[in-house]
Amino acid sequence: MTSLWRARRLHIVVYSGVLGFVLCMTIAIVLYPGGNLWDHAQPGYDFWRNFWCDLERQPAYNGDPNQLSPLFAQLAMVWLAFGIGAYFVLAPRLFSGARQLARAVTAAGLCGALGLVLVAGVSSRSFPTLHGAAVLTAGPTGLAAVLLTVVGLARSPARNPRLIVLGAAMLAVASFTLTQYIREFLFSAPSSEWLPRSQKVATLLALGWMCVVSASAGKAAGPSG
Repeated sequence: MTSLWRARRLHIVVYSGVLGFVLCMTIAIVLYPGGNLWDHAQPGYDFWRNFWCDLERQPAYNGDPNQLSPLFAQLAMVWLAFGIGAYFVLAPRLFSGARQLARAVTAAGLCGALGLVLVAGVSSRSFPTLHGAAVLTAGPTGLAAVLLTVVGLARSPARNPRLIVLGAAMLAVASFTLTQYIREFLFSAPSSEWLPRSQKVATLLALGWMCVVSASAGKAAGPSG
């Protein structure tokens, strides 16, 4: 019962992180004054052209004060980081005894979650270099955790193709996003509107994958898990 209860608590933390992120980001988006990298006069937040970190800009791209949006955006990221940390502790329960792989997933996942907290706490406008470094710390460790999780799910005797395909899709889009970010941050490549778009797609896939994998892991947990 101890193992089952622990799994259920982790399950709650994962879902809380996802719901908290969606709620706080929605509020931050509503409160954002306006503007993006390609159109400073754009009213409000353009979901497909603004980055998540634009919500933390002070002032906003259009020059207006941006007082409350950064607070809710940071809270959303921190809340999600807790959910991600719990997720990479819970998901390896589906690996059917691959303990070394499970430990690697959890370690990489927790590092990625910590990196996300750093990303949330460092403004891209005030500290662009530190913000970029935080992204480059959180991104690769998070992707490593995702890759190892997909491997663990694929190797499990009770493999679920839906979980594997969704994880692989999320990994592909997130890898494209990180690669493009590296090109722009480290090699001064021209900014592409595909970057904020792929960022949103990767986020939506990640949230969905976290939910379905956590649900499966919660059901699979038992006294011997």
